[in-house]
Amino acid sequence: MRILLLGLQALYPLILFSADDKTERDAIQLAIPYIEEKGAEWIREKKCVSCHQVNSMLWSLSLSKGKGFKVSEKIERWINWAVGDLMRKNDKGQIIGQLNKEGVAQLLYGLPQLSDHDRTRLTTLLSPDQQPDGTWHAGGQLPAQHRPLRETTIVSTMWISLSTDEKVLAKVLPAIRKSEPGKSTEWYALRVLFAQKSGIGIDQTLKHARTLLDLQNKDGVG
Repeated sequence: MRILLLGLQALYPLILFSADDKTERDAIQLAIPYIEEKGAEWIREKKCVSCHQVNSMLWSLSLSKGKGFKVSEKIERWINWAVGDLMRKNDKGQIIGQLNKEGVAQLLYGLPQLSDHDRTRLTTLLSPDQQPDGTWHAGGQLPAQHRPLRETTIVSTMWISLSTDEKVLAKVLPAIRKSEPGKSTEWYALRVLFAQKSGIGIDQTLKHARTLLDLQNKDGVG
């Protein structure tokens, strides 16, 4: 989960602020090489997108590049590889992206440069498995994380809902409204993005963003 927190802490200052402040820009640039290193290492050694590693790297780098920060020239190659990995089938004939909806949602939301073809293919993987209360169960190894299971469920639901239409979003809102505050950095980050999309809790957006900045260490690691 460490690379996710790194990616998010590079990402949210860019979304929430103008990124003109030198302190904020220095914090973002400081985190980028570490994000690239660990993401590339994961691709090379694990050969999978995973629930957080590669997609968080690509999202953070894409947004950083758009704001004028220096990122690796390999970003487009990494994006093409990630889409291909999510669309492949495992040895049981299951499409990887259907088991990793959080990863699919992150790419759809964070990579506007995706082709229409890739965007359509990935979007079809999100629809199945929504529960009666509007949530989705967390995929992969996420339920084993060291935080309450309900928090993990809500975080996964917020990830997925970021890339769905207004009808699906409306079904999610009641569960998000009554959810308890989370314990993880990821929860703070998702509440910021979800607030921007839905308008729920928008008054707390800057507070959550400042919390993320406060959690970054001097070496860029959260």
